[in-house]
Amino acid sequence: MLRLLEAALRPGGWLVLQTPNAARIGNRVRLLAGRNPFEPLREDSVSPGHFREYTVAELLGMVRKAGFEVGGWLTADYFVTGSRSNSVLRSLGPLVPRSLRAGITAWLRRPFDAQPRRIA
Repeated sequence: MLRLLEAALRPGGWLVLQTPNAARIGNRVRLLAGRNPFEPLREDSVSPGHFREYTVAELLGMVRKAGFEVGGWLTADYFVTGSRSNSVLRSLGPLVPRSLRAGITAWLRRPFDAQPRRIA
């Protein structure tokens, strides 16, 4: 999918990508409690859930392999819901290391010298 998006952009074009962070602290707490942190897939073609979540390092490696230049990235708790346990995690936000925040946003650029690709 990333290669398809990269090929669809003009050289120098930008893509902003957001995804949940597999390494977020909420997932780690659920694992420590013996619970699976990942939601099961749903039989809903409009909103099936996430097939896979990625860490920052995995995501940046994949986008570079697809041909993108990484303009920058950040993590934030914008996917945190209003449950009581999540509100506790949200209040700890400034203390949580960047790599453990809930969501990843990356801004990516197709290089100016990118070779034309056919979209299959």
